[in-house]
Amino acid sequence: MALPVSDRDSEISSEQGLSEHSASENARSVVNGSSVNSSGSTLSISSLESTSLDSSSLFIPEENITRLSKLETLRPLTENSRILFASFAAINVLCYHLFVRAQSPEVFNNELLLGLFCIVSTLLGVLTLVFSLSDLFRSGFSSLLRGKPSIDSTLMVALSLGMGAILYSLLFDFQGLSRSGFADLYVFVAFLLTVWRFLSTGYSEALGSSLGFDLRRYVTGVDLFSEESSSTQSIPFQSLKEGDRFHLRAGDMVPTDLTILEGSALLNERKFGGKADSHVRTTGQTVFAGSRVVIGNILCEALLRPEDATITNFTAKLKDLLRLSRQQAKAVWKFAPLFNSLLLFLAACSGVYWYQEGMSFLHTIELMMAVLFLSPLLQFLLLVPRLTGLLLTDLFMKGALLKDPETLQKLRKLERLTLYVHEDDSIGEPQACSFEILDNRVDEEGLYAVLLAVLGAVDGQREHALFTYLSENSKVVPLLDVDDLTVYSQYGVCASVRGVEFSIGREGFLIERGVQISASEIGEDTDTEEWMYVALGDALVARAKLIRPFFQDGKELISRLRSLNIRCSLVSDSIDQETLDRVGKITGFDLSQLHGGASQEELSQLCDRGEGGLAVYGTSSVPQALEEKGVSLRIFDNVLWNLDAGDVLLFDKNISVIPLIISSVRRFYTFRNVGVIVLGVLSSLLLVTAVLAILPPMALLLSSMLAASAFGLLTFLFLPELPKKS
Repeated sequence: MALPVSDRDSEISSEQGLSEHSASENARSVVNGSSVNSSGSTLSISSLESTSLDSSSLFIPEENITRLSKLETLRPLTENSRILFASFAAINVLCYHLFVRAQSPEVFNNELLLGLFCIVSTLLGVLTLVFSLSDLFRSGFSSLLRGKPSIDSTLMVALSLGMGAILYSLLFDFQGLSRSGFADLYVFVAFLLTVWRFLSTGYSEALGSSLGFDLRRYVTGVDLFSEESSSTQSIPFQSLKEGDRFHLRAGDMVPTDLTILEGSALLNERKFGGKADSHVRTTGQTVFAGSRVVIGNILCEALLRPEDATITNFTAKLKDLLRLSRQQAKAVWKFAPLFNSLLLFLAACSGVYWYQEGMSFLHTIELMMAVLFLSPLLQFLLLVPRLTGLLLTDLFMKGALLKDPETLQKLRKLERLTLYVHEDDSIGEPQACSFEILDNRVDEEGLYAVLLAVLGAVDGQREHALFTYLSENSKVVPLLDVDDLTVYSQYGVCASVRGVEFSIGREGFLIERGVQISASEIGEDTDTEEWMYVALGDALVARAKLIRPFFQDGKELISRLRSLNIRCSLVSDSIDQETLDRVGKITGFDLSQLHGGASQEELSQLCDRGEGGLAVYGTSSVPQALEEKGVSLRIFDNVLWNLDAGDVLLFDKNISVIPLIISSVRRFYTFRNVGVIVLGVLSSLLLVTAVLAILPPMALLLSSMLAASAFGLLTFLFLPELPKKS
């Protein structure tokens, strides 16, 4: 038999009349005709016609709607005048060296041509500073006046030294400058610095505006609807108040909790927390703020002001979490002025020393610039606090809200996960694995359209599992007019579509409704599988097989945890050992990790075994012996409203999300730690090499600038994607 747990969150019985709605022609299916009788002699099943579309345009993952790639969060390179001008200058210098100087060696002996190209490079360098890097000078000078040298301050000093050396050499050593190629090098370095600044500044700004979940980032205004004049008036969404009516269309995000007055829509729905899930909502149903309209056009009435919407309870918690992570990062921010001051001091000392040792003036300036151009490497350390905030936001969007930033460290160190199961709780979610039409006279696409429209409006676990399966295997739009929808908790659903009665549910539920079911049509329920049936009138037309809760996502959990080298135990003080053994054998648990009928003392001993971090997962209450031992993971209960329960609050009963959260945390810390180590080694080697003048100054300067640019680009490319701004 299956794990004896019940569905605590199954839909409460309710009855809703759903009025007819308007939708686009591509989103309609037509149901006409009479229902089926049981005899078969007068069977008259009408064709359930439907308009089909490519499924990729229907059920769109929310991250594909609310998120953009990192490059799309910035202005395209071709639209950035600073990048364009710096590129123009660098290309001119590069063409000179590749096609003029390399192809015509005699140019090197022509003082007039060398001087001309030197003047052109100098002019390009000055113009690059003016058009591409002027904001760097303003920012750097402001930081110096405050007495806190920043990265921009250090780079400003380096660029000023270089340009000063060029201008000085133009007046007093023009021949040496033209032969040294320093002006050409300066243009190329300015180009690399412009690219680095474009990436780092743009990414930093986008990152700062992407922390947390703020409706203002996704919603600009709404069109208020007036029944008297049948007109609309556009207002800022923050001005919405209870009772206001407005339209929402495909692509719009729901600005506040509302009820649908007219129409239907396929939604990526956020109800509690940040994770979105597909649902169909229609007239009379409630939609929560933060949801996204994928298909449809609905007339709505606001139930609350935007600042009082349900999702604000969770976004406020996330905001507090981000504030705590920023407070912990103050030490990193205080380190930046000290590091830049050290670079300025070392650059000055090394320049004076090597100039006195006989190094040429231009080479000395190159050496000093090489030291100062190590400053951009510090940008990675300054981004780490924001990256922590981005991780917390990313976990929130995956369906997890952490109690505090320290929980990240605990999750990273996890070596064991204990699943505590009580006989009155459900763990995991069911998953549909097959759907079979039993009567070949029923149009497949039409039946899919009906089922998607009915099941999409229901929140029960089994119904939503079947909805998800059908939506992934269908190309029809689920926007049908549904009447008299009634949900019977844990049993089934019945509804009317254009006068045709449909029943969806368990065998006993359909029999009670007078549906004729033959023995050959009944599927055999097992410990791991159960069947749902679909009836049109009193005739059975289809059936679906579902994997019971925990068995499929439990297998996925065990498989993923093993890949993360995390041991998993299944523990209960109310379920006997024999039952747990059967469940564990099916889902892939090691039999030694199954503990049924455990006493409080045994639970405490289980938690004390072995070394390493421990996480304890429970859907409701957890024994004190387990609660105190490790990181606690709890499922959010909208009845108890347990926002403060556990170190990690989960908004999804599918337990396979747990290893996804752990792997995200581990990837972040791996990226951060490797980045810090590489940064420390690279900056130390370059700094020692520059101060001791081990390499030629020109090579050092290029190495410093290329290292900073490459490190910034890698940071930019390998970090998580950012939420879309608008």
